[in-house]
Amino acid sequence: MGLDDLGRRGPVLGRYLMVVLSIALVAGVACGESSGSTAGGTTGPSVSAPASSSGAPAPGCDDLSGEARPRIAITNFKFSPKCFTTASGSALTVENMDSTTHTFTVVGTSIDGTIQDGGAFHKGSEGLAAGEYKFYCRIHPFMTGSFTVV
Repeated sequence: MGLDDLGRRGPVLGRYLMVVLSIALVAGVACGESSGSTAGGTTGPSVSAPASSSGAPAPGCDDLSGEARPRIAITNFKFSPKCFTTASGSALTVENMDSTTHTFTVVGTSIDGTIQDGGAFHKGSEGLAAGEYKFYCRIHPFMTGSFTVV
C-alpha cells in the first residue's frame, strides 16, 4: 500500500478505528461498574463492609429494630425493604417470592445463603458489630441493599 492508497482509505480507516475504540470503551465501563472483590473472596458489588461503624440508623430506612425476626422479601428481583435497621442479635428471615433462585449475601461476613424459589433463609445478626452492612444477590448482583445493626 502506497501513500496514495492510504490517502484514499484514511477516512474509512479513521471511522473503523473510532468504532473499535468506542466499543472497547463501552465494554470496559460495563465490565468495571458492577463487580469487585469482597473480604470473603466472593465477587459482588464494589462495596466495603461494614460501610459505617456509627451504629446510627440510616435516614430513610425501615426501622425493624423492634422486631425479633425482621422479614425481608425478594419480589420481582428486588429486596424489600432494601434498606433497614435491625437490633444486634435479631434473626433475619429472607423470603424468596420469585420463581427463580436468589442469594442473600452480606459483604464481609459469613452470612451467605442460597434461597430457592418459594423458600426462606434464616440467619441471626449476632456477632455483627454495630454499623452498616451491604448485601446483594450473588446470582443477580444488581440486587443490592443495606442494613444497619444498632
